Amino acid sequence: MDKQQQLEILRYELRTEQQKLAAADQNKVAVLTQQIADLEQEIEQEARLAEYSQREEEAHAEIAYILDGLEVDGMKMRQLCSNEGAYQVLRIAVQQMMTERDTKYLEELKRTQEEATAVKKERDDLQKQYDDLYEQTDSLKKELQAAQEEIADLGQKRDAAAQEITRLNSRIDDLRAEAAIGASAATKVINSNTSGALAEAVKAYKESLPAIYDVTPLDNAGKKFGAKYAATDEYFEDYYLYIRKYREVTAQEAEQFRREAEEQKRANEDLAQSGGVEKADIVELPTQFQTQEDTTDGVAKGDAGEQVAGKTIEERLTALEAMVYGKGEVA
Repeated sequence: MDKQQQLEILRYELRTEQQKLAAADQNKVAVLTQQIADLEQEIEQEARLAEYSQREEEAHAEIAYILDGLEVDGMKMRQLCSNEGAYQVLRIAVQQMMTERDTKYLEELKRTQEEATAVKKERDDLQKQYDDLYEQTDSLKKELQAAQEEIADLGQKRDAAAQEITRLNSRIDDLRAEAAIGASAATKVINSNTSGALAEAVKAYKESLPAIYDVTPLDNAGKKFGAKYAATDEYFEDYYLYIRKYREVTAQEAEQFRREAEEQKRANEDLAQSGGVEKADIVELPTQFQTQEDTTDGVAKGDAGEQVAGKTIEERLTALEAMVYGKGEVA
């Protein structure tokens, strides 16, 4: 099998693999392509060598013909030589000279052809690189277009999100304003409704706390103190932790508390004594003050003393006055 047949087989395999399109084995395609290029270069080199040999033979035959056919004033070169030996020497010398000239020419032509082949290969390589770059550029263009479309889509989504954020911020501001207005109105209502009651409650709470005075620390750590109750002037000790359950007053205010306490104590004693008489002595009314069995004012029949028993002094006095002056008892 000659090289041309091998080349045709490689080209067929390459076409078959390329027809698989996306399923093609790219590594196999690259190997076949390189083998085809190498084989084409070998065939071309052999063709140039054959051409060189043929031209060399043609040059030799041409030189021989020129000497044999060359005439000067009707005389051939062989006749111009003194003998056949001299002619052969001249013929060989001329043939060698022209052969060297042709050889140089053929070598120059061969070198030129090799350079042209190298240039062609370089051009083919550059063309392949260009094709690869074109494919890469085309792919990059597609990717760039897709990226631009995605950027445009993201820009639209960003603008929509910005509008939504602006709307939500505006709504938040409205809600804050509404909440501020509502809180302000509620504060006003609460203040108007409860400020007076709260002040009264606080005042009543403070006044309910035990009043103390002459508060003195009992240790350097400030944990314990001694003081006196304003109402009784009784000394006691406690911890500062519980100082808030007392109400501290001045010595002058403490005197006022003691006076009020003494007055309250006397009033309680008087009330207790009045209650003892109340139970022991029951007032007997004169007969002229006794009412009939049925009175017009609704006083029940029986002893009037029974009607006032069990009541307070003020209530008994009021009832007695009513009965004395004919007004009847007020229930």
